[in-house]
Amino acid sequence: MPILSLLNKHKRVEGFTVVEMLVATAVFAIVIVTVMQLLIMFLRGPLQQIRKKQLEEQVTYATSEIARYIREGKSFNYTAATAYTDFLTVTTVTGETHIIELSTNGNITIDTNLLTGNNVKITNLQFYIYPNADPTVIQADGSSVNNQPAVMMVIDAQRADDPKITTHFQTLTTSRYYAR
Repeated sequence: MPILSLLNKHKRVEGFTVVEMLVATAVFAIVIVTVMQLLIMFLRGPLQQIRKKQLEEQVTYATSEIARYIREGKSFNYTAATAYTDFLTVTTVTGETHIIELSTNGNITIDTNLLTGNNVKITNLQFYIYPNADPTVIQADGSSVNNQPAVMMVIDAQRADDPKITTHFQTLTTSRYYAR
């Protein structure tokens, strides 16, 4: 027996217990989950900025196209010019008439042609025409409005896939046509 007791003294097993391994695994999992959430949070910020920039580019394109029609316009829907209106009728010098409006699915259209993509939803489109009377028409008393036509445009938009990403545009565009 003395030989067996000597062997047991030298046969000491070193390593981790099951409890130590479970604690180490739990700590490692908590650290990994925390790091992943921080990584996702840091990546989400720039992604939202990119998506907002895309929304602003779409609305800027629509605004510039509308402004082009306004600059080429000779007359507008002056009957609705006493307040903001949700559509704009533009008649060019050549006599062409174009209607700019908000479609039922939230896109801006010019003569039924879409200006905004499917990922953009326009929540507000308004026009204010100044002056509120056609400057090319002589009034009954022989006078006329002596102002160059201008249209103020207000556009509120959001991303269709993420309504929290929004933008607001407001701009004033004058017509190149000015008759005295």
